[in-house]
Amino acid sequence: MKSLERLIMFANYFIGQLPPEIGALTELADFNISLNRLSGFIPNQLANCTKLQRLDLSRNQFTGIVPEAFGNLVNLEQLKLSDNHLYGAIPTSLGDLSRLTELQMGGNNFSGSIPSALGRLHYLQIALNLSFNALSGKIPTELGNLRMLMYLYLNNNELD
Repeated sequence: MKSLERLIMFANYFIGQLPPEIGALTELADFNISLNRLSGFIPNQLANCTKLQRLDLSRNQFTGIVPEAFGNLVNLEQLKLSDNHLYGAIPTSLGDLSRLTELQMGGNNFSGSIPSALGRLHYLQIALNLSFNALSGKIPTELGNLRMLMYLYLNNNELD
């Protein structure tokens, strides 16, 4: 299965954890495991799948932080992590994902400030969703660089 390019398993109500062996699927371009009941941490090994273009882990019960190594997923166009129990700071390394057109991180427990590095995501056009978290501080002026962005969701946070 090392040559697997698409793994679509959404809406199956799987329970358990995402195994670290997922990182061995280095040809994976599309991984959607949304709408399940997966829990535990997102394995750091997922960052080994550097050919990923679409990653959807939304609507599960994942906890912990988003691995800083996700900044290595430079081919990502869509990253969907919404509606989990993720916490901590939003990694500044996500600003290195220069091909992203959509970033969905709403409905978690992220805290701290919005990284100004997200203003480097010049191809974001569909949505930047950081709503329903515990983000605080000022909205970075760098988000004004996102000229193609259609939808910006920052509601239900603790922003200044």
